[in-house]
Amino acid sequence: MKMITEAARDFRIFVFLSITERGTGDARGTIFCNLVAISPEAGMVGNHRKLIPTFDERLVWGFGDGFGLEAYDVKGAKAGGLNCWENWMPLARYALYCGGEDIHVSTWPGADAEATRIVKTIAKEGRVWSIAPSGILSIDDIPTSFALYDEIRESGETQFFNGGSSIVEP
Repeated sequence: MKMITEAARDFRIFVFLSITERGTGDARGTIFCNLVAISPEAGMVGNHRKLIPTFDERLVWGFGDGFGLEAYDVKGAKAGGLNCWENWMPLARYALYCGGEDIHVSTWPGADAEATRIVKTIAKEGRVWSIAPSGILSIDDIPTSFALYDEIRESGETQFFNGGSSIVEP
């Protein structure tokens, strides 16, 4: 996080970054899927835990809360974001619209089928710029030293995330 915060400062860019957080205190033993907001001037300004993990994610991540559902000042605009499938949750989107959101960032692992439709919906519904940065991941990106590499290779699947990044105007 320190290196990314320094890069945001050095390049004068605001960053939304999906991370995995290991809980502490009463949440010890729990892992959360988070969306962190990093300002070039102030460093980390927000940390939103994904509200409800979906499908098999529930085997890994705990349930989050509404803390961090806010739009941040970014060079005269307000930007907010949600992680993956929570972009399909109308009340989570509504909370950000109510915060004055002008730009909505929908982070996705990289499934163009899911990301493409909701990005357009968000732009129209919220009258916001809707941005979806999505990843690309294939078998060639996984190190052979990874503990489950052989099982993954044996599955026959070679493309796990196929992108789908897009920007849609209001």
